[in-house]
Amino acid sequence: MIEPLPTQEVPKQSVSVVGIASRCAPYKRQPNELEAIAHRHYSSTPALEKTLEINRKTRIDHRYSVFSPDHEYWHRPTIPSFSECDSLFKEHGIPLAAEASAKAMQDWGGASNEITHLVAVTCTNTAHPGFDSMLCRKLGLKPNVRRVLLHGIGCGCGIAAMRVAHELLLGSMQQGVPARALVVGCEVPTVFARSELDIIDKSQEVNVAMCLFSDCAAALVLSNGIGRKASERLPIWNILNCEPTQFEGTEDIAYFDVHDKGYHAYIDKRIPELAGKCIPEGFRSLIASTPPLALDEKNYVPSNHGWAIHPGGYAVLVAAQKTLGLTADDLRASYDAYHDGGNTISTSIIRILEKLRNDDQKDKLVLAAIGHGITLETAVLTRPSFPRCLNA
Repeated sequence: MIEPLPTQEVPKQSVSVVGIASRCAPYKRQPNELEAIAHRHYSSTPALEKTLEINRKTRIDHRYSVFSPDHEYWHRPTIPSFSECDSLFKEHGIPLAAEASAKAMQDWGGASNEITHLVAVTCTNTAHPGFDSMLCRKLGLKPNVRRVLLHGIGCGCGIAAMRVAHELLLGSMQQGVPARALVVGCEVPTVFARSELDIIDKSQEVNVAMCLFSDCAAALVLSNGIGRKASERLPIWNILNCEPTQFEGTEDIAYFDVHDKGYHAYIDKRIPELAGKCIPEGFRSLIASTPPLALDEKNYVPSNHGWAIHPGGYAVLVAAQKTLGLTADDLRASYDAYHDGGNTISTSIIRILEKLRNDDQKDKLVLAAIGHGITLETAVLTRPSFPRCLNA
């Protein structure tokens, strides 16, 4: 039975979010546990102690890890090789991604063989074939599902993956064919924690990134609405527009360096100031490039919209809040995601969307995340206008 959406309720050529889920790693790590691990393997030095001092002041309640406290990873005398880190990602990350994906598809109400596109993203693995290939098999997706694996985007990649899926589904809409996209982020930065500590010891440079990241997977299901079945959820949000903006002269602000033991994450102390400048600029550009919004001056007022900002750090959220003229309550879901797990990289925005799915105080929601480059990824979503009881 086909049950089309009421045409008056969904904008023409609308791609919608119809499923959301996240799955954080099973073990919560308290700030003091990093100190115990560091002092187990290294002597006290100014760089290490400064890093641990920052770790105590991040305002993150706990971070998620795929490794239990007694896992041999934390106790072995040697640093895992890049090859071992790859194996650890596959062993622990792909099951996380599969759980989040299955949960998002259950939320949507469709079947795995109805997924036509998969857009996957990670900042913590570079294997070929990518984890998207293994995830397809684990989920039982069709062998001809159209796969895209994004890499090299940094913390903006959750929105970037949504942007790519959005454009792919608009293409299917132009062809008049049904399309459902599974968007999946999977991050296991803990596999590089031992090598990051080793770099601090050898370089005697403070590393803020060591204090921020968590292991998590998260997923969205997007639909172009064509051929909707009765079992499928009505839209949670409709996507109006997505836009990336690259800022010149910022290439050295944040990056991942590859070395023989894995990745080394670098986050410059200028990031909060840059976020306070870039996000308002990107917001104005996003609204100006969105035809349904561009001509109404009210749409250029940040407080007229809901917000989901990637929690790259507490100071990033504070800077964005200040320059956008928002209140802490306007960014409550972003602050909550930060306190509960810190920076989960590509999955952070999806986790925030999950928190906001039943918050309909504002009919439009702006997403923003700063990634390597520096590139700002933005998107604007709108609530469908049909009664919420239809989407229960």
